[in-house]
Amino acid sequence: MAESASKRVYRAFVEEVINKGKLELIPDLFSTDYVDHNAPPGAPTGGSVFDRIGMIPKMFRGAFPDVHFTINAMVED
Repeated sequence: MAESASKRVYRAFVEEVINKGKLELIPDLFSTDYVDHNAPPGAPTGGSVFDRIGMIPKMFRGAFPDVHFTINAMVED
């Protein structure tokens, strides 16, 4: 079974942006009007999608430069 577009986007975010630090891919993966309803307190709410989404991978990679998440399985509803 082929992976859905949503799963491909999430996989790219985890593997390329979080694991490899390719923050420049964020605008390609997220809509300009994307809203993160699970953003941590103090996360930016304005500005570009890069500003809003980029904070999380920057935070992870700043605290743990060798961070690496492995996706074993994904469920989509």
